[in-house]
Amino acid sequence: MRYRLTNEKGEEFNWNNLGYPRVLELATRFGWKPRGTTLNWWLIEKTCRRHYREEYYDRAVVSADDAAEMAQALDRAMADISEYKRTRNQDPSYSEPNKPATLYDLGTYHEDESARYDYWILFYDELVRFTRFLQSGWYKLW
Repeated sequence: MRYRLTNEKGEEFNWNNLGYPRVLELATRFGWKPRGTTLNWWLIEKTCRRHYREEYYDRAVVSADDAAEMAQALDRAMADISEYKRTRNQDPSYSEPNKPATLYDLGTYHEDESARYDYWILFYDELVRFTRFLQSGWYKLW
């Protein structure tokens, strides 16, 4: 399952089924307060079945102000992640994880901060691209 987002400029951004809820959670941890929605709503919206043909076109729209605030929160997160990576790489006792991440390891709420940052280091370029996408205004979730 993928999350397909389209902004007001017609640009598209895609997240996998784990990435989009995780980026919402990361932005929330860094001060983003969704306007009129919660993480649960996003998950329900994406996973529910559509029973009426006209509802197919009735998709969630994130306002330009909300997207801009989310981008600011992700900028703060990326600054923290960059600092964590710099400090981690200077620590002689640090060693890269030698096992692939499992779904449990990638759990949203039960991981520690270092595991979360190690995850986002792997997808840092995606965060940068998504933040640019958010700065283009409102977006629609498909």
